Amino acid sequence: MPRLIRRPVGAALAGVGRQMLTSRLRPEAASLYMIGKGFELGGLAADVLARDSADNRKLRLSTSEVERLQEARRILLASLGDAPDLATLARQVGLNIRKLTTGFDALFGATPSSFLQAARLDAAHRMIATGEWGIAQAAWRVGYTPAAFSTAFRRRFGIPPSHLLS
Repeated sequence: MPRLIRRPVGAALAGVGRQMLTSRLRPEAASLYMIGKGFELGGLAADVLARDSADNRKLRLSTSEVERLQEARRILLASLGDAPDLATLARQVGLNIRKLTTGFDALFGATPSSFLQAARLDAAHRMIATGEWGIAQAAWRVGYTPAAFSTAFRRRFGIPPSHLLS
């Protein structure tokens, strides 16, 4: 019998979904790209479902801690180009680094640093795909040097950022 499982989507799943929605590839490449992204989306969803929920139950976050973790997420999203380091972020939201890291992972499916990297690259992908910014400008706006950005972008999306310009 099928059952409904509700979990937070997480940065990785949301990012792949946004990539699929904002893709501006030529028709001959778009089909293969969407198939690949579909497999990636399925794999990430399976990973989320396979997480050991026993670890999450052990964590037992209070309402106050959940609110603080949500505030940490808001801070990271509002400061993509100049995000605070982990210690500063923990101080800003009133949690210790361990609670911030483990709680963030349990609530959002990623550590603060991996969430930030994914959010930066997703934002840059959107900026470039919509023609809002060029590659170098998008890289700087989200806190990367152009050289480091190109490497991280290719690692995350499987294509160089220049493929979005066509």
